[in-house]
Amino acid sequence: MIYPADRLTAIDINLRLPAMVRGKKGFERVVWALSNVLNHSVTWLFYDLKAPNDGTGPISAHQPTLRSVEPETVTLRDALVPDFSAALVQDESEDATAMLEWLSLACNLSPRLQNDDSIDLYLCRYRVPHTTSYADALSSTSPKDLVRFHWHGFMPSGFITKVLLAVMKASGDRWFGLSAQSFSGHAYTVLESGGRILTWEYAD
Repeated sequence: MIYPADRLTAIDINLRLPAMVRGKKGFERVVWALSNVLNHSVTWLFYDLKAPNDGTGPISAHQPTLRSVEPETVTLRDALVPDFSAALVQDESEDATAMLEWLSLACNLSPRLQNDDSIDLYLCRYRVPHTTSYADALSSTSPKDLVRFHWHGFMPSGFITKVLLAVMKASGDRWFGLSAQSFSGHAYTVLESGGRILTWEYAD
């Protein structure tokens, strides 16, 4: 996989195909494109799905700069968390939509979820799912600290699978939410609590 770092278009080329041999049409098309179209200085992100990506292999001849994608860890203090046991009911689309909205706010570390939020109600009337008012939310939910682990970078889908399996193991009987978005714009969100799971899929 290669990706021009200053653009939002991903280019996926399987260099292991039989046609990717000098003299074959597939290979020559790539050579032509690099010679006649991409013939100016461009910074590329390169990821080999079947190699360790440690700078060795064919890419080593081009003096690559290795980039390690590290997670950003941020805590949202005293957040009002809804009762997931009441919300995770099958065939209740309204509850599912409310949960997705809450998760989106949590992922964006919105102060609207915090116990001490003082936003003017004329500007925002958001309330935690399964509460009738902000006062009800304060009395019926216990503020908790939410921790967000955020990766932003070029990574294969297998990495997301490993993160999902790791968080399922670590969370035990507690809840967790996970969201991921691809270069193509497709995105997924997963909410698990008490052995029940809700999933959402977005498509452009």
